[in-house]
Amino acid sequence: MLWKYSGASDCATGKFFNLRRFTKSRFEEPSAGGGQLPYWFEESLAGFLRESDVIRMRDNQLLSGASLANPFGQLILDKLVNEPGAPWIALGWRQFMYWFADFEERLRTNQTDVRVFLKEVEEHWKRLDEVGVLLEEMRNDGSWIRQWRRAAIEYAK
Repeated sequence: MLWKYSGASDCATGKFFNLRRFTKSRFEEPSAGGGQLPYWFEESLAGFLRESDVIRMRDNQLLSGASLANPFGQLILDKLVNEPGAPWIALGWRQFMYWFADFEERLRTNQTDVRVFLKEVEEHWKRLDEVGVLLEEMRNDGSWIRQWRRAAIEYAK
């Protein structure tokens, strides 16, 4: 979003989040433990969530409208209810890429203002703390948002 805000005409996403695909271990027998985890991209936090956090956010009605409108997000939510413990890594990728394309279109057509969006995201992170929702990963706290906001503000000057 910052690249688009600063004038990039095109952006793309792919499986950059899965760098393991290009490592030697990709072609070896899997070791015990580890492996990939499914992630959900939550627009209201501009961040990735683990399954337990998706459930936590859902149960506290904190998922964004964009996430709830995402067809792959709906498939994930249905799977969490109807098939607890079933894998959804592939759906997580699709959920993220659908969000990416949708968000880029909203930026391109000026439906979303990056500076307003980031301010709302920062407020949403504060709301999590206020209602007592603590995410599984301690460092998943939205601390990057302040830096993004500052970058957008300084760029505009």
